[in-house]
Amino acid sequence: MIIVLGGGNLAQIIYESAIRQKIPVKIFSSKLNKNQSLYSGKNNDLLSKLTLEGENNKCIIVWSFTRIKNFNQFKLSIEGMINILEFIKANPNNEYLYLSSTSADLRYNYLSLYGLSKYIHEKYLSRLISNQPKIKLKILRVGLIYGLKNCPIKKIIKVRALGLKLIFGNQNSNFSVISALDLANNMINEKSILWNKNYKLGYMGESTKMSIKKIHLIYEKLKRKKDYFFKITILKKSFIYKLINFIGIKLDLSLSEVDRFPTKNKSIKYDQIYNIESYIKNI
Repeated sequence: MIIVLGGGNLAQIIYESAIRQKIPVKIFSSKLNKNQSLYSGKNNDLLSKLTLEGENNKCIIVWSFTRIKNFNQFKLSIEGMINILEFIKANPNNEYLYLSSTSADLRYNYLSLYGLSKYIHEKYLSRLISNQPKIKLKILRVGLIYGLKNCPIKKIIKVRALGLKLIFGNQNSNFSVISALDLANNMINEKSILWNKNYKLGYMGESTKMSIKKIHLIYEKLKRKKDYFFKITILKKSFIYKLINFIGIKLDLSLSEVDRFPTKNKSIKYDQIYNIESYIKNI
């Protein structure tokens, strides 16, 4: 049985992929209206009291705050993770995979509350493994997940097609990417390397380094269009970025000027079907 803990578009893709492949799955997410269990700390405490049926379930934890605006949300994020720890302790005879982020890397996690929260989550989980070595738990870091509803790459390409070339942060800063469907399919496959490789902390993503500049170059190559009417560069300290945030548009440039492509020593090879070029081509 696949157990998904958390809401949002990725959790929905994981759940629907399992249903489509006729893999037994259960999801706990108030956000997706499947079960009252967790949503950004509001009723996350219910999770600590939950007991799963059976043993040897594969539990995928995708719960997190993706955009932490203030200390109160940061605090809720930590409290939510503590409840998840209690859930794991109450259900020790299962396997767990916690989805983290390359933003948690110690080299630059201090630049964003999201990255810092992910780092602290990892530390809580690592301590749990050390104190209770019989619990099977793995931490998986990924970079930008493309193919979600609010994918920034999709927005950049759609705006570029209208003649506006958008640059977020340093256009040469490298980051990693992975397809939402590839990620979901590898997580729900009990025979995949994610569940069977011996690791505590790993990274998964496409081997090609991505940057804002490369996104535009791929667009120009595939669409055979190099022209544009306007070019706008938005830096995290710029007035336009402050204005965008003030009017409520969701845009986080905390790490946009940092090279954050992970080192290869913890990289996990996976069954890759999709790639970023095909994704851009089909937008």
